[in-house]
Amino acid sequence: VLIKATPSEVFRLIVPYLILFATMLFMLQEPISHALQLREITGPPSRGLVSAVFLFQLAISVYGAYFGAGIGILMLSALSLLRIGDIHLMNALKTLFAACINGMAAIFFIVTSQVDWPRALVMLVGSLVGGYGGASFARRLGQRTVRWIVISIGFAITAVMLYRQFWSDSATLKRLELKYTALQARQEVEAERLKATYERIARESELSGQALADKLNETARKLRHKP
Repeated sequence: VLIKATPSEVFRLIVPYLILFATMLFMLQEPISHALQLREITGPPSRGLVSAVFLFQLAISVYGAYFGAGIGILMLSALSLLRIGDIHLMNALKTLFAACINGMAAIFFIVTSQVDWPRALVMLVGSLVGGYGGASFARRLGQRTVRWIVISIGFAITAVMLYRQFWSDSATLKRLELKYTALQARQEVEAERLKATYERIARESELSGQALADKLNETARKLRHKP
């Protein structure tokens, strides 16, 4: 619904910073947990923390259905706040939540006839194969390795999106500036041409008017002197 109601320009601008924030949060989760002594608490998270994570996940879901880039890192960051220490469990929950988010968005797009089915089927097959293979591969790696892979991917996505954003915007702005300069130069030339034309017509009109006035004066003199 949000996609149809609003342009994507605002989200496109803030997405790199959102992913960067999530990556930093995920990277600093362990030091923060140690500083706050969260690992010494054996009970469940407080209701306030759960409520905050719920609202955070709600915002992620809205953003995920709208744009989707980096929702995995955002959800891993949210899950880390719940003191889930097992990265593989966090990965499994993240995948389940992403399936729910994308599933609801897909249902909406199907109902409103906005799906390009040939491309969607190719991407669906790739997602199923890649998701199964990625999960199996992650299980063979240690938790610390998977964590740093996630952090590296987060920084890489941020860098690429910022580069594309600033490079493309700067290039577009430069092209617009050049077009504006050329248009302004053409307008100045056209204005000078119109000014010259106006002055020529004004001089011709003035001369014509003066000649007509002289002729009328001469006729009037002749009429006065006529016996």
